Amino acid sequence: YPPMTGMTDVIEFKGIFYGTTDSGLLSYDSDSREYEYFYKNHGLDVSDALCIAATSNEIFIGFRYDGLMRFDPESETFEPIFFPEYVDKDDVTNTIAVKDIYALNDSILYIGHSKGIDRLNISSEEIRTFSKLSSSINEDTAVNSVDVFYGKIWASTLEGLAWADLDNQNLESEEEWDSFKFARGVNCILDFVDENGDSLMYVGTNGLGLFTFDWAAK
Repeated sequence: YPPMTGMTDVIEFKGIFYGTTDSGLLSYDSDSREYEYFYKNHGLDVSDALCIAATSNEIFIGFRYDGLMRFDPESETFEPIFFPEYVDKDDVTNTIAVKDIYALNDSILYIGHSKGIDRLNISSEEIRTFSKLSSSINEDTAVNSVDVFYGKIWASTLEGLAWADLDNQNLESEEEWDSFKFARGVNCILDFVDENGDSLMYVGTNGLGLFTFDWAAK
């Protein structure tokens, strides 16, 4: 097996755990305690997987240089999803790294990537790109993670946290987004409901630790 220097993302899908690594995809069955590893030239044509998400019946994997792929656990096959915006084989500097995936339902995926957020409709192959996430966050800023809760879409970026109403049909416009700047950027966020039923948001920053955040009060 090739070396694994770190796990980048993990999900559970139909009783099996799947993890992306810098070398490929690892699956683990906790009942049988058996694992399988898909890596370059061993079931997978590429490497450097960054993120993974699942709908009710499919798994999607994002890569640093090779875009987005659909994985079928039954046949153990990978199918590239051809959005030419993501992969430029002639000039790798134009390639968009897929850093996070949020499956809203069986058709809609929100993709956090190195130049913003995309809303992908897998059924119709429609793509919408949101690259200017508020007036205070620079255009084409990388999005480390994308989440949906409180009826809003949340983007953890290299410059801070951005959010907008999920049902807003004009998210291409920076005026539809709100944001809060963090000096070293945001890596991830977590929505947590405590024992009293109060909802708290935790923000994981890049080098400044963990914060609670009241987005309504800002």
